[in-house]
Amino acid sequence: MHAAQLLDYCPRNSRIDEFVDSAISAAKRSTTSKQLNSDISIRQRINKNIDNSVQSSSSPSSSLSSSSSSPSSSLSSLPSLNSTTINDTSSDNNQTNNTRFGLKNSKNSILLRFSEIFYRLCCYGTYLLWFSIGILAIRKTLNATAAVRYVKEHRHTVSEEVIATSSTFQQLLWSLDHEFSKPPAIFLLNQHALNMTFNFLCNTRDMNGVHERLIFITLDEVAKDVLNEYWPNIRQVYWPTPSANFFVRANNSTVKFFEAVARKLAHWYTPDMGIMIHQCHTWKEPKCSYIPHKIANSWEWMYTNQKNPPYILQLDCETDGGSKLMQLAKFGFYFMNSDNHRICNQTAVDVARKRMEDGKIEVSRTRLSWGRFQFKVYWWIVDRMLSVPILGTMMKPYLPLIGFIVMITI
Repeated sequence: MHAAQLLDYCPRNSRIDEFVDSAISAAKRSTTSKQLNSDISIRQRINKNIDNSVQSSSSPSSSLSSSSSSPSSSLSSLPSLNSTTINDTSSDNNQTNNTRFGLKNSKNSILLRFSEIFYRLCCYGTYLLWFSIGILAIRKTLNATAAVRYVKEHRHTVSEEVIATSSTFQQLLWSLDHEFSKPPAIFLLNQHALNMTFNFLCNTRDMNGVHERLIFITLDEVAKDVLNEYWPNIRQVYWPTPSANFFVRANNSTVKFFEAVARKLAHWYTPDMGIMIHQCHTWKEPKCSYIPHKIANSWEWMYTNQKNPPYILQLDCETDGGSKLMQLAKFGFYFMNSDNHRICNQTAVDVARKRMEDGKIEVSRTRLSWGRFQFKVYWWIVDRMLSVPILGTMMKPYLPLIGFIVMITI
């Protein structure tokens, strides 16, 4: 403590104990004053709005007068400190609220932007979907036009007059009258179906009386030569003309029936089976019969509980002709040697028959092909349409006609 301060608090004639007590009291007040001044200086630097008189109190004289001030004057400065603290707290709260408000606005902006992007993607996706459907529809229309044009250009080759005057047809009629005691099974064969035909012949080779009742009408020279080489005992008639076949009882009604089918096929791109189904539902004669599923069934049977196996299993859903036999092989129905596709594998035939009888055809490992996927979708739509009361019954004769037109065949 300075000497001047000691003199202020200690009179000349006072006793020594009073002098010491006064000195200790003065030292305590001085220390308190210095700490208070330090706090005030910190607040001044933060707020920069404290009165100029407080700044001038940093001089020695101010410090001295401040030391000699009463405790009440020191306490009087506390409200200003509390006010400053409240202002700081309020400022911090405002900053926190502003930050939260900014984050909320940022989230809303992100959600709005995401909604805009999602809406645009939906619009683009819808546009691409209908654009693709339009392209496929154009492709289907071009194929339909080309097919109908081809039929019109070559229909004279299968006219009734040409068939009646053909010596080959006359020989076939004689063979039917003299060599067959039961109706034959007539197949039309071209070179593109040889693999499927050989697989069928291997499967039925050991069935009594089956091959004896087969007649193949070969439609090109390749099919004729290959069939003669590997199956010389199978009857065949060489007629280089594209066509189709059905089992028909010969009478005037059936003649009119198929004449109408031929006329419609010449002008409409629709399957012959669709025309036949339509006429079976709308014509009084002839009366159409349908083969029960016990005798012939399609690939759907393999995806059931596999009870009551049919005698004939048809894979009629593959749009790619080259893949039909490969699809049969995946189910275990490939009956030729792997190194020579013209030689039968009787072991494969026996194994497949056993699996059919036991209902153990494996289908879980076989991927769904594009053709089967199309058929599943179309049949699901048809079932829903036919289930509509009254309207479903009215649409039934016409669905096969339009179904082939709208089918997206790729």
